[in-house]
Amino acid sequence: GLPLAVTISLAYSTRKMYKDQSLIRVLSACETMGNATNICSDKTGTLTENRMTVVQIWTTRYHLENINVKGTGEVASRVKDLVAANCAVNSAANILYKKDGVALARPLVIGSATEGALLLMLDNWLGENAWESLRSKLLDTSRDKVYPFNSAKKRSTVVSFLPDGGVRVYVKGATEWLMADATHFSNEDGAQADLTEDVRSEIDTAIASMADNALRTLCIAHRDFASKDELPEDWMEHPPDGEGLCVDAIVGIIDPLRPDVKDAVATAQRAGVLVRMVTGDNIRTAKAIAKECGILREGGIALEGPDFRKKTPAELDAILPKLQVLARSSPNDKLLLVS
Repeated sequence: GLPLAVTISLAYSTRKMYKDQSLIRVLSACETMGNATNICSDKTGTLTENRMTVVQIWTTRYHLENINVKGTGEVASRVKDLVAANCAVNSAANILYKKDGVALARPLVIGSATEGALLLMLDNWLGENAWESLRSKLLDTSRDKVYPFNSAKKRSTVVSFLPDGGVRVYVKGATEWLMADATHFSNEDGAQADLTEDVRSEIDTAIASMADNALRTLCIAHRDFASKDELPEDWMEHPPDGEGLCVDAIVGIIDPLRPDVKDAVATAQRAGVLVRMVTGDNIRTAKAIAKECGILREGGIALEGPDFRKKTPAELDAILPKLQVLARSSPNDKLLLVS
């Protein structure tokens, strides 16, 4: 009678979970999930809606805290051109405003939501489908070289050959990684100026402000060469994006929490389950979002991937019970955490 009783019990449990919109394909999964003591959750698209919008920007020594307004006249036109070109060519995303000839209620992003947010910012500046016109005009895939996102270097790159014979390397990626390789920034005339300690301090302040407001930050930069002859010999395999960068802008991107996330996290915690956030974002952004959804609580520990992977097994065993946020994590960090 015991097997029958267990089967009936699981069947009733499955029906109840189905009413709670939890569809169970294998009955034994109920027992497996009932034994769970830890949940390691990604942020983007899991805790958040994966519907990103650029709302802040630092450029030419100005921090604009509301750029989601058509026109954005405060952004210098020449710098705006540099940023727009980078967003258009250094991207694998597309934006659809219509489907089957019918206008969509809101633009549909095909591909990376982060890159989609940059394309929408570009269209907000220059008009609908401006990204497509710029990409067609500036990017020649038979001539230029596109490098996909490199998780080790935290950036994506495009080497573009200009009509005047020069070469421009468009780079975008994790802010702190690109800032470490930057030596200049674009001033209001679009010319390069030295990235002094004062300017770095201004940028760090803007980044901290964005991160503390749960915004994901992204650096948009470039590097110029007078001709193809000045490129390193191995540029085809290794893009020249690791030094001498010129910072054009730092953008702050908002990605709202899913409406039910706070309740779901609280329910898991009441059941004795430890919920952790594992993300690629910088630690300040990760901590702000983790606090907002209730994951990071008093006494909890937040670490970055590079620090996490340097620790010995004994040190990890000591901090794991309180580790609630792992930021700037790599796939190997996630594997190490769950194993």
